[in-house]
Amino acid sequence: MFNISIKTEPIPERVYELCRMIAKGEIEDSVAKERMEPKGINTSNSTYYPSIREVLIEDLYLVEKTSEGVLRFIGDKKILKSLETFRLYCNSVAFKNKETDFYQITQCFLESDESWFKYKTLTESPLINEVQKYTGNNSIDDK
Repeated sequence: MFNISIKTEPIPERVYELCRMIAKGEIEDSVAKERMEPKGINTSNSTYYPSIREVLIEDLYLVEKTSEGVLRFIGDKKILKSLETFRLYCNSVAFKNKETDFYQITQCFLESDESWFKYKTLTESPLINEVQKYTGNNSIDDK
């Protein structure tokens, strides 16, 4: 979500709900996956669960996964009081590393004034070119 390339699957609401589930008590990774992606609903081969879980482990440092495949909450439960407190925590983490795509794109957006409003999506080539030019990062594309 913040440290690697930007992904669309781990939206704050999904990450928050998975985190709350794990904070209630240790849970096997496979059980958490089934609860987040019930078989009756997710009939395709695509999955978004791994990227949500990795945000909690690698970006937010709120969860650890044991060698036995058990997820354990290791953060401060105060941040789970509400989605708003969780978002505040995420914001505190998101802007620590100025080298991430997330930080650079956000900075570029804030400094663009209203010029980005003419684009319908963030994946339009002219906008991607603007971001690449501004950040000097040619790895930012329509991922």
